[in-house]
Amino acid sequence: MKRKARLLSVFILMSVPLLFLYSCSANVESSTPKVASLLIQVYDDGNGHYPAGSECVRNINWTIKPVTLTGTNGQSTVLDMKDNQYKSSVQEGDCSYSQSVQDLKAGKWTIEASASDSVYASWKTACSMTLSPGENTVYFDMGITGCSRTKYWH
Repeated sequence: MKRKARLLSVFILMSVPLLFLYSCSANVESSTPKVASLLIQVYDDGNGHYPAGSECVRNINWTIKPVTLTGTNGQSTVLDMKDNQYKSSVQEGDCSYSQSVQDLKAGKWTIEASASDSVYASWKTACSMTLSPGENTVYFDMGITGCSRTKYWH
């Protein structure tokens, strides 16, 4: 009987670290993002037309289209966001506008931005980028075609 009790004690002592390791790995897996989020930012210098201290107002249209998706979770259809009105205070003669999109499948997407009420007449641009699970950001410069992978203005 003592031998069985001793074996049981040894078994329990050896099992506790394994249970701890299993619980730690389960927590790591659950905290890893499975979907992508996207922050779209547009820089608008107003072509020199914004006086300091004023306010910029723009109607911006966004379209986000899937190209080649690799993720298993998240949205996978075209997202159209039309006539989103943005207000921004002028800072150093410039304005910026942003839109956040959540719950996207990871993979390659095309992001389009357009505004017809800008000092650039009818501005429209697009670029494709691969979204990884977690946070992603794309930057546009109003009046210029394409996008940048990093923020390049002040």
